[in-house]
Amino acid sequence: MDIEVRGRRIVAILATIAAALMLLILAMSATIRLAHQSCANVATSSAIITVARIIHRICAMSISVVLIAIAFFGLRLRPVPFGRIARIGILFLLTVFLAVLGRASSGNSAPGIPLFNVVAGMIMLALFWLLRLEFTTATLYSQNGARQILLARVAGALVALQIWLGAWIAGLTATLDCTMAPVVQKIVWWPNPAAWQALDILHTPVVSAVAVFDAIAWLLLLHKIGAAMLFAAALALGIELLRSERNLRGTAYTMWMLLAIQIVLGLIAVGIGQSLWLGVAHNAIAALLLAALVGIRYQLLRANHGAGRRLT
Repeated sequence: MDIEVRGRRIVAILATIAAALMLLILAMSATIRLAHQSCANVATSSAIITVARIIHRICAMSISVVLIAIAFFGLRLRPVPFGRIARIGILFLLTVFLAVLGRASSGNSAPGIPLFNVVAGMIMLALFWLLRLEFTTATLYSQNGARQILLARVAGALVALQIWLGAWIAGLTATLDCTMAPVVQKIVWWPNPAAWQALDILHTPVVSAVAVFDAIAWLLLLHKIGAAMLFAAALALGIELLRSERNLRGTAYTMWMLLAIQIVLGLIAVGIGQSLWLGVAHNAIAALLLAALVGIRYQLLRANHGAGRRLT
């Protein structure tokens, strides 16, 4: 029994380290990406970019080693549920995918490169966090109703959508000289044919800059609508958790705090324009918000499978 407890503790620590490394990778990736865009209103020294690249490479190499260690210890602990095998397998696939993407993206300015990079990184962070929860969550929860689980799923889906839209916007912005950035402030309710062509994530836009900015403006409109929907879903979910689950109150408050920070960062971006550190913070908070919602959904689902069970 002591060996099993020690093994679970090791995997939990490794998964926590991997999630932290993934968060750092996402932050450094955003730093490098934004530093090469004229949309960033903060002058970035070459030293900052160099340090970000070094940190990114060290973390990328380290996370591969930590993942191998997680697989070694995690797959030896019995029983081995299918979910654990699937998470570890997907993590290996995404690690290889990101390595191949990094090699193939040299000199390629297609919007899909940063889009796939961000989305894959966010998925990896969520999977590492789920592994951590599997080996650390032992709190007893009451059986939850369908409403709480539905709200958790809706909020999680909206966060995923926001991450996708944000990464898509970043990918399109990376293809442009942002001297026309004020054009993005206009509202585009539906893209014109040229803007639709600009939305192709697999190829560098060949249409005019105005068409690309129209596409970005439309995505920004969807992003703002998604933010409003996420706010409503997270508010309702937090209220439900405060009413029924005393042990999840801290998580609910954390979710609200992260969402509030994210909204403030978005409002600042609208007011002063995009900047390097604002963009990095926006990416990091999105990752933390995703982790918080993944944790809430995981604990609610495990509790719903049987009240009074140990959540492991």
